[in-house]
Amino acid sequence: MINEIINEKNKNIVEFIFRIIADEAINGIMITDLEGNILWVNKSFEENTGYKLNEVFNKNPRILKSGLTKKEEYKKLWDSIINNGYFEGSIYNKNKNNKIYKQNVKIWRIEKYFIAIIDYKERLNKIEKEIKTQFYLAQKIQERILPKTINTENIKIDYIYKSLNEIGGDIIEILKIDEHKIGVLVGDISGHGIPAAMIQIMIKTIVKEFREYEDIEGLLLDINKKILELDVDMFLTCFYGVFNTKNMTLEYVNCAHPYPILIDENNNLQVLEEKNSPILGLFDSPNIIKMKISISKNQKFIINTDGVLEAINIKNEEFKEYLPGILKDILEKNYSIHSIIKNIDIFLSLHTVGSEQEDDYSILGVEVL
Repeated sequence: MINEIINEKNKNIVEFIFRIIADEAINGIMITDLEGNILWVNKSFEENTGYKLNEVFNKNPRILKSGLTKKEEYKKLWDSIINNGYFEGSIYNKNKNNKIYKQNVKIWRIEKYFIAIIDYKERLNKIEKEIKTQFYLAQKIQERILPKTINTENIKIDYIYKSLNEIGGDIIEILKIDEHKIGVLVGDISGHGIPAAMIQIMIKTIVKEFREYEDIEGLLLDINKKILELDVDMFLTCFYGVFNTKNMTLEYVNCAHPYPILIDENNNLQVLEEKNSPILGLFDSPNIIKMKISISKNQKFIINTDGVLEAINIKNEEFKEYLPGILKDILEKNYSIHSIIKNIDIFLSLHTVGSEQEDDYSILGVEVL
């Protein structure tokens, strides 16, 4: 059957299929003639050694020789190939940048060719382990730079921050301006992982260096400018507000972000659907619209990212369909802001059982005392 398939008529098709499979292989593949001249290598070989096919074509595999494999080992290799047509063992190779790796190799003699399979799994596992370690360290750094919660005689601020991967792109900042004024920033950077996390760090740095936290428009325009300068096609939605417990006011801007929820002193819910400002990082001069409302004691505010509202269950239903009802049930128990956002998080976790989380999410709560 094999001979019938691999006849002259199907030779090109079989060769085409082989090249597709070989190029997608994790392990390196090298084919030489019986003189040891390299005829073909796959993509994995190129990626792991740094040599392109045109750089190694008609050259001897000795270009990979590290000098660490003993002559006796090479003799054992060739004796096995000559006597058995096959060798399996470990040798030390080096790549184009002179980095040395211990690699498991399998070599066959088939007709007038030698075919070598170079096992890169061990190296890839090592790289994967290093990447996981770096992600873990990055996660710890992100956790360390999260702001402290606020609990004073005038105001309580608490939050929950959860990332899709080890590191995320949501932003939470709590900025103590003076005894009576607190700035709150809740943001969501487009995308996930390392790029979003790097933008997050940049924005946090901008916020810390800006210092004029009451200048809401100025701060947001500065963030917008810095994102545009990066030219990375990433954007930021955010809520930034300044709570003033002396004048009992909240001044805020909502840049294409989910609207904040106000819970009044009678536990009635109100979504603050006022005018939205544009997303940041898209326009050179966005029209920043600042809102101002009066606040009173015993009011609570919930500000979240869209990862909360868009979280889906196994029926593909979004959490935002259930959130108003959940809040009403929670508020009947007259919970503190800490307990309210904690319960939202519990219900969100139950909602998403059996479905994968698709976004970072953050929930911040403010309680005026």
